[in-house]
Amino acid sequence: MNTVLQIHFTEPEGDILVFLTGQDEIEDLEEMLTERMESFPQSVDKLMICPIYAALPSSAQMKVFEKTPPKHRKVVLATNIAETSVTIEGIKYVVDTGFVKIRKYVASKSLETLVVTPISKSSALQRSGRAGRQTAGKCFRLYTDDDFKALELYMSPVIWLLSNHPNISRKFFELILQMLFSNLKLLEFLILPNLAS
Repeated sequence: MNTVLQIHFTEPEGDILVFLTGQDEIEDLEEMLTERMESFPQSVDKLMICPIYAALPSSAQMKVFEKTPPKHRKVVLATNIAETSVTIEGIKYVVDTGFVKIRKYVASKSLETLVVTPISKSSALQRSGRAGRQTAGKCFRLYTDDDFKALELYMSPVIWLLSNHPNISRKFFELILQMLFSNLKLLEFLILPNLAS
């Protein structure tokens, strides 16, 4: 919340995109910002707070695309859905918490769960690229340069994170890939590619 308010009070006009890990965190920050906005001096622009996450009804998600009214600054509170899936006009500032929730299977508990984990370098770069897509922008990372350097280059594909799930076998996927690439003649193509290639 402090970074959002710092941007609002000290940076020139432009909307803010905040990356959070999930719905609960988004709803908590929305509530805190709404309460804090009540104490803004009348001379300070209000915040137009727009959450966006997968479970939010699509009609509510569309609010992020609405034009920011005069005397307001839009603050989009988003999960990683906003990393690549959408481009929101007017975003000039990005606040990157450095974390994401991923699905993981915990074999000891026979349970699939969501785990908060650090993002990858590629995700960090993707997030910073959301700032200033139409004009110059800034990314405020809430982690150190050393933390950034320690990030994995890419996130592991979800399918590999679930590979110890009893219903999903890594061997199964390896077998499928082997079959696909060893004998392309077995695949049904709409247009058969040149077999020499």
